[in-house]
Amino acid sequence: MSNQSIDTNQQDVNARVEEFIADIAPDQGNYQSIAQQLQDFIYQLIDETKQTERINQLKSSYALILEKLSSSITLGQKIQLLLWLGHKYEQLGEWAESLKAFENVVELADTDEFYKQKVEALRWIGHIHVMQNNWDAASSSYEQSLAKSVENNDFEEEAHARNALGYFFFEKGNFSDASTEWESALGIAEKIDETRLVASFCTNLGILANVQGQWEKALAYYNESIPRLEQVGQRRSLAETYHNMAMTYAGVHRWAEAGSFYEKSYALAKEIGDIRLQATLKLNRVKLYLAINDLTYAKAFCQHAMRVFSRLEDHLGEADALKYMGMIYTKKGAWQSAEDYFNQSVNINMEYQHPLGEAEAHLEFGRMFKAKEEIDSARNQFQFAHTIYQTLELDKELNEVEKEIADL
Repeated sequence: MSNQSIDTNQQDVNARVEEFIADIAPDQGNYQSIAQQLQDFIYQLIDETKQTERINQLKSSYALILEKLSSSITLGQKIQLLLWLGHKYEQLGEWAESLKAFENVVELADTDEFYKQKVEALRWIGHIHVMQNNWDAASSSYEQSLAKSVENNDFEEEAHARNALGYFFFEKGNFSDASTEWESALGIAEKIDETRLVASFCTNLGILANVQGQWEKALAYYNESIPRLEQVGQRRSLAETYHNMAMTYAGVHRWAEAGSFYEKSYALAKEIGDIRLQATLKLNRVKLYLAINDLTYAKAFCQHAMRVFSRLEDHLGEADALKYMGMIYTKKGAWQSAEDYFNQSVNINMEYQHPLGEAEAHLEFGRMFKAKEEIDSARNQFQFAHTIYQTLELDKELNEVEKEIADL
């Protein structure tokens, strides 16, 4: 990394630290706690500045490996190396490079000998397109992966493909089809006795149960998943499951358990270098800080997550962060800023066809207007949320928004 890059990174860190300090109220009290929070924040910022260095190192190392092995590497070895590279880039959030690597696999793995590598690459191409909200491209890749798996009578790959389709339907807000695909995937995994897959699919069904307001059922699925993930050493899936448990506990305001599982998940996400999961965890911790009215740390975490999502071109992650920024400024009573953030969140969710995120943004937007005592505007926002939740058949959320409307 050049001296100029280091200087730029240091300036960026300094600017964010100054912004953090500017948000601290003079009468906030426990300065030792504030100092500790600032130290933690600085460590996270310095970790973030290392990300570009890691990616550049990976690119140059891969080029050197290919150069060194150019005379002896087989086609199969090159395909495996490209798969490995695609997964590493995806974990680091370098999606353009990841997509390129997986597309190279699809192109090279064009014989029956390498069909497994091809269907794996197609699945991950679909995942990246989902994260970038390219729905048609994602659906096409997933369907190709499923068709190739069924064609080869490969139950394990079929389970993977159905799980991927479930993920697609879930992100689109089609929970019925998501449930069908995930139940089917779990049935296949149990039939072929694949512990790792059973664990992964139980996690996904837990996520679905949580969204549908069945938090005890969600925790039961996660508790089925965790020992299996520990048994097979799936650290990334374990980190994601810890994160989902944290969200479930946060959803029922059990903040101590939520905080504990966020910590476990973040430690693993950092260890394996999953930049997107780290950003997601930081964003979801904002809810904890809002609950204890620590707006300084809530804003710092939220802005950090928003910057990462923006760099990753993760539009739905960015929309979620904008919603939380609206909630923070609502707590501050800065109505115009809150309104701007909520409008941005609603618009991005609409643009990228994410009805659940749109409904959540409308609900919090309504709460802002309610706090501001603009009753007609609050009612309009709540009604938008109600219509979407009704379409998604989410009873818990419908009850929540109906209570808000009745309170008006």
